Amino acid sequence: MGKRADIDNFKKQKTIISETSENRILYTYGLDTVNWEKYVFKRKVELILTKTELDSTIFFNLIGAVDSSDTFGSTQFVKIDSSLYILGDKHHIIEKEKYFNEDISKYPFDLYDLVNPYPDANGSFLFNSDYGTLNVESWSAGKQLFYLPINSKVDIEKELLRN
Repeated sequence: MGKRADIDNFKKQKTIISETSENRILYTYGLDTVNWEKYVFKRKVELILTKTELDSTIFFNLIGAVDSSDTFGSTQFVKIDSSLYILGDKHHIIEKEKYFNEDISKYPFDLYDLVNPYPDANGSFLFNSDYGTLNVESWSAGKQLFYLPINSKVDIEKELLRN
């Protein structure tokens, strides 16, 4: 059995500082079947992002807006070292302030990648602790995923896909 102090300390670590929910749109681009060097638009899905901030971590969860049983990923941001965990894999910053667009977030996005890469792992992606994940490169599926605000005016192809 743990000591009373241990239990109280655990409860303090689990104290919720804030919980927010935002609407997002998932845009999926895939490799063109004719021109393998070009990405084409494939799919658009409405999502709900829930952000739960605790003392030491921030959790980001994406679920379908139409069907809440559809999950589209979760991310855990560890504040102390700015690392991310996705499906148990640790990611770290490889380039600070790689991308900024004030229509998306008031803070710049850092470029993250796996600490220990492996075959068929996702590529690098943009993230900031205020907004969450902006994009994911799914190498094994040949797809690029973008999570944008519901009323975004960003031209994905010009501003994000080619960079």
